[in-house]
Amino acid sequence: MKILKTTFGPLLLLAVLFTSCSKWLDVKPEDRITEEAVFDSENNVSDALTGVYAQMTTSALYGKNLTMTVLDCFAQNYWCTNSSYTWYQYTTINQSDAAVAGDLQNIWNGMYLAVANLNNFIENIDHARNIAPDRIKFYKGQALALRAFLYFDLLRMWGPRYTSADSVKASIPVYDKVSVNVSDFLPATMVMDSICRDISQAEQLLETDLVTTAGYKGYNNLRMNLFAVKALKARVYLYRNNKPAAFAAAKEVIAANNPKLFPWVNPDNIKLNQDSTDKVFATEVLFGIYNKQLYSYQTQLYDENLTDARVLAGGKITAPATQNFTDKVFEGKLEDFRYSILWRLSSPLGYRSFRKYEDVKVAGYTMRYLQPLIRLSEVYYIAAEADPDPADGLNYLNTVIAARGITTKITDPARLDAEIQKEYRKEFIGEGQLWFYYKRKNITLVPTPNTTNGNLDIASGRFVFAYPDSEISSR
Repeated sequence: MKILKTTFGPLLLLAVLFTSCSKWLDVKPEDRITEEAVFDSENNVSDALTGVYAQMTTSALYGKNLTMTVLDCFAQNYWCTNSSYTWYQYTTINQSDAAVAGDLQNIWNGMYLAVANLNNFIENIDHARNIAPDRIKFYKGQALALRAFLYFDLLRMWGPRYTSADSVKASIPVYDKVSVNVSDFLPATMVMDSICRDISQAEQLLETDLVTTAGYKGYNNLRMNLFAVKALKARVYLYRNNKPAAFAAAKEVIAANNPKLFPWVNPDNIKLNQDSTDKVFATEVLFGIYNKQLYSYQTQLYDENLTDARVLAGGKITAPATQNFTDKVFEGKLEDFRYSILWRLSSPLGYRSFRKYEDVKVAGYTMRYLQPLIRLSEVYYIAAEADPDPADGLNYLNTVIAARGITTKITDPARLDAEIQKEYRKEFIGEGQLWFYYKRKNITLVPTPNTTNGNLDIASGRFVFAYPDSEISSR
């Protein structure tokens, strides 16, 4: 493992990259001088934390791999049936393939690099100078929440299904401070305990967060805020199979929200074929990242001008490539905004192409480059699943369905679990959450456009990623 310095704007933060040596190196005296400069003003502190958010937007992490490509290909959202195509090894979940293994290693390295910078930030923020105490809480709460967010996704990728007997076996290493020591692979239970501690402390530090009165306005959903922390808590507890705690956390978000804080998308803002269409439903995003490459990735991956000829040349377009599959996912309901607006029929292709991340070319639109990571809809899905009364759970589910333009309600409580699964397939395309849902629910037979019978059998063990070679070789 190596210790590196990374530059974020004018700043240097200690950055630990997990590569190939046996332990971290001691921090040099000049690094301490740099740290003192970083924590000498609020502007510098803000820039340092912004640097971590910027790390998360890289293509190796949430900018692309963890949202648009790797995890969504694993979850069978896209078509690729020829071994010469770009995404074939991904849709077959071949983790031993060099490209797939390389992306997974980049995810691992990038996540732990971000964690290292957060650890350094958390260690120093309490001693920051020229900053009011309430502002220290504001920044520290975000950093703790971000660390919990990153560790939870690391656990969801490299750890076992938490509800299985394997949850007490080794999962991932946890570092909560800058250290020269190498952490063991901890049991998932201990990792979860650490994540929950960070979330609890973040909640306390952010209890006066202005997001409770301003909502998404003022770019509050481009940072970890109190609503996002509570939603993350609901997500974590549901994965831990603590449904009462997950339900309580979800209800806190729902109760505290009001139509002006994080409102459901306005149908007038998502009309077909208008430049102002808000395709990410920005007002509903509780937390997202500012991804300056978002629209470039849209063009590289989903653009309808990546015609069949180019697909055959390299398999570059990322789409189901069959009208029947897309129609089946959305049950033919054209009134569903997620179908008619986000999957528009393409003349060059002859089937629907994905449009969620197209640029919004209108003056005054303040949410450009927003890439969603936690949505209000997920909070309702969690409440629906965790509600002890399935009949009441339907009310939460039907709230989201109505917000998507669908007038038909789900009325049979026995269908609740199946309908939630359908919603995850519709709601989170291009966001990476479907793969995690399949793992949590141990759903091994998943719909796919890549087999003749429309299903792919995924062995449970394939939901647990192999540790990168660089990590194993350093121990």
